[in-house]
Amino acid sequence: MPILPGNLAKITTGYLDTVNDIGVMSQVAGDITERNKLGQLYAFTNADALRHSSAAATRLYGGLYQYVKAGTALTKGQIVQWDTAANLGWTAFQVTSTVTAPAEGFGYGIACSTVTINRYAFIQVSGLANVLYRASVTSKVLGNIVIQLTTTATADAIADATGTYISGGALGLKNLIGTAYTIPVDGAIGLVMLKNNCINEG
Repeated sequence: MPILPGNLAKITTGYLDTVNDIGVMSQVAGDITERNKLGQLYAFTNADALRHSSAAATRLYGGLYQYVKAGTALTKGQIVQWDTAANLGWTAFQVTSTVTAPAEGFGYGIACSTVTINRYAFIQVSGLANVLYRASVTSKVLGNIVIQLTTTATADAIADATGTYISGGALGLKNLIGTAYTIPVDGAIGLVMLKNNCINEG
């Protein structure tokens, strides 16, 4: 499917970071009138992303955003992956925040809002994103490599000198998220410039 400009997105709450739709792009249970919009990618400019941000502290930035189904409950800033356990991820645009080590690396995005299981919302898949860090970040330095902490939905930042790029036991090259744009803070959301090679364009 083509990538659409962000101003064509139907955002039921008015803010990308508060969407928790019961139906597809709808607040009505079972509503499938917009079914063809599931999985749709939208390109937001910085101005459009700011206009659809509900909180100044975690304002959104320009990039690609995708409308997906949550196979598990999601928290704002969590790393999500295609739901390979349910075998629905790639074909049904279903994401999960629960992942085992063998399934790490199957694409990712960042949850823009807190989402109830089996509901619909936006994830950010490219650009400058608000990412939730682990409780104790390994190396809190601007420009660090940022990776997914193995078997969790949180990120870790590691020093350039960490030659094997290991965090929590998994090889970081498999779990690469991007680069720390702001100094990482323990257990907090920070800005990360995403490096995503697994965008699903349908």
